[in-house]
Amino acid sequence: MWKVCTYQSNSLQSKVIACHLYTYSDTYLPLNIRIAQHLLLAPSLLILQGKVLMVMGLQRVCVAHLQKENTCNLFLASGVLSNIAGTFIFIAMIWNYHSVMNEEGIRFPPSFHIPFRPDRQEISSIIPMVVLAAILMLLSELFTLSYQLPTKSQVYPEVSEV
Repeated sequence: MWKVCTYQSNSLQSKVIACHLYTYSDTYLPLNIRIAQHLLLAPSLLILQGKVLMVMGLQRVCVAHLQKENTCNLFLASGVLSNIAGTFIFIAMIWNYHSVMNEEGIRFPPSFHIPFRPDRQEISSIIPMVVLAAILMLLSELFTLSYQLPTKSQVYPEVSEV
């Protein structure tokens, strides 16, 4: 959540949308929302860095500039960054799930005309998808971390007698 928007009616036929962007000075926001904002922003940057490192590692493998330590270090760094990103996403999702299940509210300023807590809070169908995505992301990065360069082997063709 980066902003809150409300409909405010000026007359019978016109409704105006009023939006307020959150800032660090907004003390009414619960700690979990402020932390989740960063827990979801950081993984975007970490995943981007991880993918760049993975592409560089794959490029070295395909172009045959195999320097075992450098190539493995690129895959290792990519896997570590992506695992950290997946962990951040998972923590933000679990914290949000916990807040909804405990029906925690937000004390918005009175000018927003938003109740402290809605009448009913439900877990959306996106939660299982986020859990599945986090598990698949962690599995894919485990494969990346377990990558080993192929051993150098020379293939000698068999010579048949004619």
